[in-house]
Amino acid sequence: MTNRTSYFYDPDVGNFHYGAGHPMKPHRLSLTHSLVLHYGLYKKMMAL
Repeated sequence: MTNRTSYFYDPDVGNFHYGAGHPMKPHRLSLTHSLVLHYGLYKKMMAL
């Protein structure tokens, strides 16, 4: 059995605010994407 992970990113997600009490923190998604780019992890991904 093969383990697979999917990675989806929308560049506009970091610009959205869900409200002060909402657990979703879009800025964290932007930071994570930045790490994926800077560490070169995207080079190990396969586009579908």
